[in-house]
Amino acid sequence: VEDFETGDLGAFSNLIGDDFDWTADADGTTSSGTGPSYDHTIGSAGGGYYVYIETSPTNPGDEAVLYGVCFDTTSLTSPELRFWHHMYGSNIGTLDVDITIDDGGTWTNVWTLSGDQGDVWTLAAVDLGAYAGDTIGVRFVGSDGGGFFGDIALDDISFGEAGPATPTPTQTATPCVVTCPGGADVELEACDNDENGGCLLATPAFETLNPGTPFCGTLYS
Repeated sequence: VEDFETGDLGAFSNLIGDDFDWTADADGTTSSGTGPSYDHTIGSAGGGYYVYIETSPTNPGDEAVLYGVCFDTTSLTSPELRFWHHMYGSNIGTLDVDITIDDGGTWTNVWTLSGDQGDVWTLAAVDLGAYAGDTIGVRFVGSDGGGFFGDIALDDISFGEAGPATPTPTQTATPCVVTCPGGADVELEACDNDENGGCLLATPAFETLNPGTPFCGTLYS
């Protein structure tokens, strides 16, 4: 894993001759309203490093290219590239990931994302199964979206065997605790949104729930 905690570009380097460069940084970029406030590795405790592009002095469409070392995938069945990106600001451009298997003679785009993604670090997992058995090179290309608020950052870049898909988070319903007088029947209710006072007494009744609404059922005897 390249976490940039040495305070420099680590195993990566800037392309000579592109429009501007990636820079190692910690604890917030020079422009407010864009870029991360802290890195992904250490987090809000502060002091951790990431790499980023500073778009304040650049021109719309300018590109910064970050090169990685070559990776041998012959020992991997399902190679995968994982990295954390931070793309926050009203002028965010595009972040591209390209792969080469001929020492940079040709590049193939395998991942791209554009625009403001919020003030949050987000994991990207790029399937490189098509390159299993190859020695590959990777580059990250960040572009200026046309203003000061376009800083893009990277952290914790790794290659390895593809892991299981991250499960979709599920919402746990708040337990429904209802005390009913004698004679209550079965009740189905939207938690924290009880429209019938908490109990169904004489006859069963139903509440309409929107898709995805947490619910719980309580059976009284």
